Amino acid sequence: MFIGIIGTPCSGKHTVAGWLVKEHNFKALSLRENKRDDLHPLIFKSAENLLLYVTENWEDNFVTCDIDSEEILASYRRRPFFLLIAVDGPVMLRYERYRNRKCKLEKSLQSLEQFIENNDHSVFQYSSESPSPSSPSLYKMTSTSDLTIVNAFHELSCFYSHLSTLEITNHERLRPIWDSYFMYMADLAAKRSNCMKRRVGCILVRNHRVVATGYNGTPMGLKNCNEGGCPKCNMGSNCGDRSDYCLCLHAEENALLEAGRARVGEKSILYCNT
Repeated sequence: MFIGIIGTPCSGKHTVAGWLVKEHNFKALSLRENKRDDLHPLIFKSAENLLLYVTENWEDNFVTCDIDSEEILASYRRRPFFLLIAVDGPVMLRYERYRNRKCKLEKSLQSLEQFIENNDHSVFQYSSESPSPSSPSLYKMTSTSDLTIVNAFHELSCFYSHLSTLEITNHERLRPIWDSYFMYMADLAAKRSNCMKRRVGCILVRNHRVVATGYNGTPMGLKNCNEGGCPKCNMGSNCGDRSDYCLCLHAEENALLEAGRARVGEKSILYCNT
């Protein structure tokens, strides 16, 4: 497993990396020397060299906090063993961590306003001097993360306990089991629903092969429910009331009708997200 960690300033990116190193025997990787880095990472001259090393040793576990661009992230994303984690936290708490860190190092402090402005620049590429944001890379990368961790903890022990509950190293995060895989597909099918009451999708499977898909809404050939095709759903009545007026078919019905009895056969499984 190769985990990449991104996040806002003082959110705890290196804390998560350190926890993976200590508790799960991950090896830290970096693209730069860092005097305050106590993870003792292997240093690489480029992201290409780092990725080549990880690929050649893909059975081992690695973690890096050096993902500075969408281009680097895109190259990592192509590998089936890569997982992206985003870390964030309340801005006032992050500023408190920043102050504590600087006081220990006896360095000058930014004001809260300066800290927030630097945070906005980091996330949105925004500053008061240049109010038009350009290429908000951290914001974009965070929106594609596989797992988002909110670090709103004042004590490290509490944060570590929280990390232990997330099952970060569960390999199903990289490759879902069959049941999860088909339930994801059911959620996707539900997005095609046109029923005014609720979105439901289902997948009919036999021997791990998709036989049919279905979502709820009016039958083929009729006006869609969300376009006024079903009188019952569009009159705003409660579920179960005046059901004789409802023209919508259930997602399960649509999948079975599409498949037909011969294709359904024995030992088929129907996955539905309702």
